[in-house]
Amino acid sequence: MRQPLTVCDVVQTYSPISGGVKSYVNDKRAFVAGREDLRQILVIPGEKSSRHTEERTTTYHIASPRLPGSKSYRLLINKAAVDRIVARDKPDVIEVSDAYQPAWFALWAGGNLDIPVVGFYHSDYPRSYGRDLERGLGSDTLGGVVTDAIEGYLASLYNKMAATITSTKLFESRLRDMGVERVVRVPLGCDTDVFRPLDSRAKVLDRLGLPLGTYLLLFVGRFAPMKNISALLAMMEEFGEGERPVHLVLTGDGEDAEVVRRAAESRDDITWIPYASDREELVEVYSAADLFCNPGTHETFGLVSVEAQSCGTRVLGVKDGGMGETLEGEESLIEADAPEAKALADAVRRIRALGEGEESRRLRRERMKRRFSLQRNFRRLFRLYDHVRRRESVERFPTPEQDESLPEV
Repeated sequence: MRQPLTVCDVVQTYSPISGGVKSYVNDKRAFVAGREDLRQILVIPGEKSSRHTEERTTTYHIASPRLPGSKSYRLLINKAAVDRIVARDKPDVIEVSDAYQPAWFALWAGGNLDIPVVGFYHSDYPRSYGRDLERGLGSDTLGGVVTDAIEGYLASLYNKMAATITSTKLFESRLRDMGVERVVRVPLGCDTDVFRPLDSRAKVLDRLGLPLGTYLLLFVGRFAPMKNISALLAMMEEFGEGERPVHLVLTGDGEDAEVVRRAAESRDDITWIPYASDREELVEVYSAADLFCNPGTHETFGLVSVEAQSCGTRVLGVKDGGMGETLEGEESLIEADAPEAKALADAVRRIRALGEGEESRRLRRERMKRRFSLQRNFRRLFRLYDHVRRRESVERFPTPEQDESLPEV
């Protein structure tokens, strides 16, 4: 009998209140649980070291110090522990979720045992750090120098791996422009059986103490500077007294939670709902919203965009913000021209003026089911793992467009 294909996920950005990467890993766990031919090993930082197995996933927590300045993240710095886990479990493939120290740990551990390593480009480091530096120092030149240096580092790191995975055409092109070789696109997805339209609007508005005529805006995710939360909060000041009542709900937690808390306490048109671990409660809020707002400019996919649209809710993003592919096919697509309060408010007004019927919400959900099926995209991902395990050329791995009918791994 053929041995299960085993992937070891080494994930630093995994914590009780983390966002998209955690969702990706947990969705992979659920996919593996339903397949007898697959197995997952999950290596994540924790307060103390532990090991437990649930269904077909073995999770190792490695005792790790807190990341300075972070509310929840920890630094995975114990190379010896990663070495021991890889040597003990002997996975077929190792996947790393970031370009920090754990990526090098995975390369060293994989190299010692001839195990191929792949990287998933979940976060847009160069633009994030380079643009932040430009704003902080007021110097395009210095920011550009830093961006070039980071891109060179990333190319050097990822070219040591068997493949680098990204979820969109935009970043497939951007990684190649950086000099990264063996780039493979695997779209992400969500569980459309879980994230589905609910008749929850009246219930949610009542819970929030808001009238039925409220135009409900929503943000879900990690409160961090790169998510541009400050612009979203400032956007609410742009709506005048004579406009239809507009209310912003933010659900999540993170480094900027105190900023959100103060805004919610000082304004009656902003509500903060702490991090929602109950998915059904989150689906209720998604379904109740008129518009999901993501003001960030550093998304490499935008998983929350797919979740919201799977519930039928329209999404507002920023032009060139990284969510373009999740919004393709939207009737009368409107995006904010800039990641600033006024541009966001103007886009909200334009979308609100369009009106929204049940047919639009139905078509939006159908588009998510067709394009971002969790099962379909994870089958593609594990097919890539098998491809890499057999040392086949990544350049010959089919594109998603060529791969309409996915055979089982």
